[in-house]
Amino acid sequence: MAAVRAPQTIVSRHCKILRVAGVIADRRSGKWVNYTLVDRRVIDLLNALKSSA
Repeated sequence: MAAVRAPQTIVSRHCKILRVAGVIADRRSGKWVNYTLVDRRVIDLLNALKSSA
């Protein structure tokens, strides 16, 4: 996964953890899996953390 500079297995594992926690939802389209945020407030939280760092 070039976009995140991590192997596909690691990205898949993290996506599963986030899905089980209810942070993201998945939608399968053939061999692809698309992920979306369940709650858009996650972006606000990440932006707040980024600006305070």
